[in-house]
Amino acid sequence: MDTTYDFVSPEFFHILFFKQHNLIIYPYVDLKHLIPLESFLVGYNLEYLDGTALYNLSEIIEYSSISSHNQNPTFYIITNVNGEEIKNLVGIKNIHCIINTKDIIIEDLIPNTNFIIYNKKKKSFLNYDFDKIDLSFEIQIIQNSASLEFLFDEVQSIKNLGNKIYLELNRTGKIEKIHDHLSEVDSKHHNKILDFVSNYYNVVIPVYNPKLSTTSEIMKQYKKIQMTNPKIFSIFRNLLQDYKKNFDDKNLSNEQLFPEKFFVYLKKHHWRDNIPRSFLRDWYYRFVGQMNPIEQDYSDFKWILTTLNIPESEINILFNEKLLIKNKTASHKIDKDNPSFDFNLNDHFNKEIPSINNIDEFEEWIIKKLDEIDLLLDTK
Repeated sequence: MDTTYDFVSPEFFHILFFKQHNLIIYPYVDLKHLIPLESFLVGYNLEYLDGTALYNLSEIIEYSSISSHNQNPTFYIITNVNGEEIKNLVGIKNIHCIINTKDIIIEDLIPNTNFIIYNKKKKSFLNYDFDKIDLSFEIQIIQNSASLEFLFDEVQSIKNLGNKIYLELNRTGKIEKIHDHLSEVDSKHHNKILDFVSNYYNVVIPVYNPKLSTTSEIMKQYKKIQMTNPKIFSIFRNLLQDYKKNFDDKNLSNEQLFPEKFFVYLKKHHWRDNIPRSFLRDWYYRFVGQMNPIEQDYSDFKWILTTLNIPESEINILFNEKLLIKNKTASHKIDKDNPSFDFNLNDHFNKEIPSINNIDEFEEWIIKKLDEIDLLLDTK
């Protein structure tokens, strides 16, 4: 039995809004069940057409698409059309529509159309594969919408953001200028927003690298660390100050000597690709050695690293180091009376000690080793 919410799904959201694809639905669905799809058709003037009342339907639509002077394009929801008329409709250039038909031979169209075909009875898309598509953004928006009215408002807000980006692209033609607009949305969804802009406005979007962040985005990252876990933030702030002592860059202004400004400077000029692994390791060792962290602290730290766009592989390397050390110290406790067991701290530490003549490097090495000793003691 069909219901009002059958078509309020991440898949239809993705196809109709972000991808701006046309759709054929069969077998026939009562019109009242298609009306909720209007939530995904923001930016269009909607027009419902009944094929049984218009003998020259495709000609009317084709003429209308050429002569229309509306600011927003028209989206047609067309019902009661036969297979022959559908073949005419799918051949119209720049048409935006959903076709709802009883004609079950519509599958014959698959090789010859870019329309997405949906079999309502089987609840499957015949020519669109969702297996490798991330629908997390669509799911999040639908789940956070208490009603169709709220859902429409949420989609409208994305459309408004798309308008800003499109106007900025027309004004400057540079992707860098739209970062402040994109900061309204989680960075992992930026490409989906740009996908919408490209498809709706039919424009080519310059290559976008989410690692190239604006000052406001970087400051948001800094604030997230501070708000998530004050102790982790304190270690991070102190580490930045220590890092700055050995940082040689004459372009730093006095303002950028403050930790938050220094972090922005690093992210924009030296850490554009990512935060160095050596910095992350120092941060992690101090985190474990100084905090005596509980499980929640570990979760907070992982989440912070994720918000900093640290790859999951790098995060796993950091957290696996602790497991390796724990296992080694545990085996030492069990086997310390076994003559065949050999545990040497030098096996764990780097044997290459910097020269005392290079006092800054030697001091950094000493501090790192003390942190690692703290870590070993903490895991016993």
